[in-house]
Amino acid sequence: MALGAVVKDLKQLRFFSGYGALLILCIFLLVLSVKASDDEPRKINSIVIKGNNKLNQSKIMAKIHSRAGEFYQEKTVANDATRVRIMTEIVRADWEVVQLENDPLLVDIIFYVVEGPVAQKLEIIGNDDIDTEDILEQLQYEEGDFLDQYLIIQGESDIRDYYIKKCYPFVEVQLDRERLTKENVIVYNIVEGPCCRIKKFSFEGNESISNYRLKKQIDSNSYFPIFKSGRIEDDKVENDINNIRQYYRDKGFLDAEVSLKKIYNDKKTRANFCFIIDEGEPYYITSIEFKGNVQFPTEELSIELGNFGPDRIYETEDVKAAQKKLKNFYDKKGYIYSYVDIEEKYTDQPGEIEITFNISESGKYFLRDLIITGNIETKDKVIRRNFDREDFTPGQLYNQYSADRARRRLVGTQYFSEVTVNPIGNDENQRDALVTVEEIATGNFSFGFAVDTNNGVMGQFSVVQKNFDIANRPKSLRELFTGQSFIGGGQSLRLNIEPGTRVTRGNINFHEPYLFDQPNYLDVNLYVFRRWRESYLEQKGGGTIGLGRRFNDIWSVDGSVRLERVKISELDDAYVVDTDGDGDIDADDDLIVVAPKEAEDVEGNNFFNSFIFGFGHDTTDRMYRPSEGHKLRLSWEQAGVFGGNFTHSKVIGSAKFYHTLHEDLAERRTILTSRIMAGSILGDAPLFEKFYAGGSGSMRGFEYRGVSPRGGQYPNNKKRNNDYPVGSDSIFLASTELTYPLYEETIYGKLFCDTGIVDEGNYRVVVGFGIELVIPQLFQMVPMQMNFGFPVVKDDMDDTQVFNFNFGMNF
Repeated sequence: MALGAVVKDLKQLRFFSGYGALLILCIFLLVLSVKASDDEPRKINSIVIKGNNKLNQSKIMAKIHSRAGEFYQEKTVANDATRVRIMTEIVRADWEVVQLENDPLLVDIIFYVVEGPVAQKLEIIGNDDIDTEDILEQLQYEEGDFLDQYLIIQGESDIRDYYIKKCYPFVEVQLDRERLTKENVIVYNIVEGPCCRIKKFSFEGNESISNYRLKKQIDSNSYFPIFKSGRIEDDKVENDINNIRQYYRDKGFLDAEVSLKKIYNDKKTRANFCFIIDEGEPYYITSIEFKGNVQFPTEELSIELGNFGPDRIYETEDVKAAQKKLKNFYDKKGYIYSYVDIEEKYTDQPGEIEITFNISESGKYFLRDLIITGNIETKDKVIRRNFDREDFTPGQLYNQYSADRARRRLVGTQYFSEVTVNPIGNDENQRDALVTVEEIATGNFSFGFAVDTNNGVMGQFSVVQKNFDIANRPKSLRELFTGQSFIGGGQSLRLNIEPGTRVTRGNINFHEPYLFDQPNYLDVNLYVFRRWRESYLEQKGGGTIGLGRRFNDIWSVDGSVRLERVKISELDDAYVVDTDGDGDIDADDDLIVVAPKEAEDVEGNNFFNSFIFGFGHDTTDRMYRPSEGHKLRLSWEQAGVFGGNFTHSKVIGSAKFYHTLHEDLAERRTILTSRIMAGSILGDAPLFEKFYAGGSGSMRGFEYRGVSPRGGQYPNNKKRNNDYPVGSDSIFLASTELTYPLYEETIYGKLFCDTGIVDEGNYRVVVGFGIELVIPQLFQMVPMQMNFGFPVVKDDMDDTQVFNFNFGMNF
């Protein structure tokens, strides 16, 4: 018992000794805190910097976070000194705290700095072809600046890059590090080497792909004075090799390898780049499998892929196009959350690959409602009718493919910069479509000029509102002048005045696409026109008014009335040529009548009127620059319905077909367009109502109105000048044009073939190429077209013109 009590006492002692130690520690900390509380915090009176001679004090102060009036904190000041010390211009920085004698709670912080050396001299040695001043501009410092080792060493690369830009690929640049260390002098020694440019590109080993296609994969360019530098850049060359290699692999040559051989002339001033290609064998698709397709059998999906199947060369774009077709197929069926993944598997046999489309079908959904947001000016109905046209309406399947077509059509109206359509909601088999639009300004007031080979130079003054609303009248002058009225109804209003050297014209056009909120349309056009023809002046003033109706938003029927006053005046005078050479004007000489007889027949004022009946069929995907579908139009115009000087009939039929041949991953499209136009006049029509061919919009390669019958002859030895066109009673034009993107959606290349015939002469054929630029100008896209047409078949009397262009610009 005694031993147990002793043990118990020892345990209690150890317990109390532990608490005692803790108690002593707390008392010690309390004493320290009381002592610390006796030291009142000191404030910074001022911050002083000493030792800086060249370096501006404000630059040093920008590194210091301590400020006068704040409490002094030793850690903050130490960090300030560190930031100053690592400045490029500083090699040493110290600091001290000085207490003011008259106030112990105020201190001055003094930073002592030692500045680094400066560049005493900056020299460029060895530059014979490039001016020293041009080289110095490439450096990021100047003579007299503090020595920054990083920038100085970087200067070697900067100078080398500048020389390479100037086509000196062999240049060597060496910094004299010894003089930099000993004398603080910067010297760059340059060995320029010859100015060398790429002369041409060639290929070896490319049996399956043409040189033309491979050259399109090359970013480097061969030398052409002014336009192409022919610069040799290692990064670009390496990228060229990778591009060619990737192109081969995209075309099914998965084992293709590419290398480059550079061949220089003796002086190394020109280089031929030869790409050595080991194509390998193309890979073929041996089988196509579908997994995950429950709702649709494999046979139906295979039909959807068309000619994409086994025994076909594996090409990346074909596989992705097939993937997109399957996705579109499911989107059309309402499976909007479906997705298609591609699985590729190499077989044991060389050159064989198996494709598996893994499909997740999700559920089938119907469209419950169309929710439109983001439209401040544009009325909902203007947006909805574009979806109605694609049959994307509540109660129907949620057809994502149709929704996307409607979205593209809305973007094509040029009312919006962006349109998105997304399904929303949580119902079991229904989804709402959230249509979000971002409006852009659709009104435009502009003046400028236009130039083309048909009409010469013209000034331009125009007021355009693409999204006009005649019912949205202003409630005040402020609404009128701030653009808050006459907008949002989907109508269009255009006022143009164009005075020019050859042509002066003006017109007001109003278009209502949905009259009374029905698929009816109204067109009103008032115009004046004045043009100098080959030997007379033609002036017109009048207008048309037309009403039409669309059926199923594809078929249309319309009728319009046209009223005009036409004046033919200022015919060129006749003159006599001394044909017999006797020096006298007598009966044996020829009377040359300049203006054609057809112009004399209608000289003076003419009242013209007609009624036009027509119908059309339009399946194109958008109003501007369509890429799919066709436009068909047939019209009958009967002149003299309301009296007037002329009675004849004019029948015109036209067809335009648009087909997308290729769409790249950036959704840029290569489009094949075919056009046919045929017209015939029944009866006796004046020359200003007849058909003429040639120029923009007709047959490129010929002058405007350059394909036409010519004037006849007077009897009794009176000859008529037969150089002037008098128009044809019939015409047939047919053309094919391939348009492909060259740069983004701004520059397009063209290949075309224009053909046609009029009353007289051969069937004309023109082949050519061109470039079209779409230039953003304020609120509209103004195209510039340059076409080079080469007549293959023509008539002796035709007026040819190889280069044809038109250009409009606002400013």
